[in-house]
Amino acid sequence: MAKSSNVIRNYSHSRLCAISGEIAAGTAASDARAIDIIKTGYWFERLRSKIRKTTAYAVGKAIRPEQYRASSEERNANSDNLWAKYATGAMRPGPATIKAADRIVPGSSIDLYLPLWTALNVKVPLVGGIENHLRAAIPLVQNAVFEPRELRLGRYRRRPSLLKTLSLLECHVCMDSIAALVLILRSASEAGEFEDCFRIGKSLYTSLLIACIRSDTMFLAPEFALYFGERIFPLASTPTVAFDISPEEFRTQVILLWQLYLALEDEGRFPPMEIKSTRSQQRIVNGDFSDLHRLALSPRLKPIGDPESIGRKVRRTLAVANGRRDRALCAYFPHLARTQQ
Repeated sequence: MAKSSNVIRNYSHSRLCAISGEIAAGTAASDARAIDIIKTGYWFERLRSKIRKTTAYAVGKAIRPEQYRASSEERNANSDNLWAKYATGAMRPGPATIKAADRIVPGSSIDLYLPLWTALNVKVPLVGGIENHLRAAIPLVQNAVFEPRELRLGRYRRRPSLLKTLSLLECHVCMDSIAALVLILRSASEAGEFEDCFRIGKSLYTSLLIACIRSDTMFLAPEFALYFGERIFPLASTPTVAFDISPEEFRTQVILLWQLYLALEDEGRFPPMEIKSTRSQQRIVNGDFSDLHRLALSPRLKPIGDPESIGRKVRRTLAVANGRRDRALCAYFPHLARTQQ
């Protein structure tokens, strides 16, 4: 039986394997290559979504038809599917391909040059410093990070309330707001502000969930979870507690958030003013509609450090919290109960 052309080909597994290998190498150069895989995958998946194609081959044929043979007699055309390599991150697109894609999907080239890709390589110091990168952010992010009154006077002064900044960024999630959260986390980590780091980490987890359903990147959820889990969320650890990120579990939570959002939207639970922002998704994750939502969409945590120094109370608290979280997630996806046994 012929395969249906409507089945969307999933390239996530290939990207995950490649990213995992680069992370294992543990160098700044290998981390840069891991980021390149995510970056190229992001560009590809967004393109695929915009032009409504199911495979890399179909995307390539739509963007650069001259690379594909119409018949066996066209010897000069390229029969290799370069786009499968772009889809898996094995190869980065060249200038001609990027330009061709930009003609079909205007603005798509921007996805390859987002501030997030620079912020993610924590092994490389940021040229000009973290504050300068925050000052160069889009206005929406600047207004969340800096005092609006000071901004109007041309001055950059951080908001005194970190919680206010985090809440504002969660209400306007985009790749630039994710970049800002990573930068703020790196800054707090360098200053040794563990409590702030943990708060930022929880906000970043919420924002990453939302980003995966807002920017055509649901297929990239495991890749983001893998890299962030290995390189970014460790910065959010306290001396005794760390984030325990599973790519597959994160993907399940992204699917759940998407399903909950659609169901609540159909019920008319969101005010019109929230539709253009991500305030409605933030409210779902925060448990405004059901505490079961909050539990199911929360991050898994784990104790770190010497077991004796952590203390029985902390270990028990984490075990209880993770147990409630798992039961909530299993309430929506019963098959997970079997895999966790």
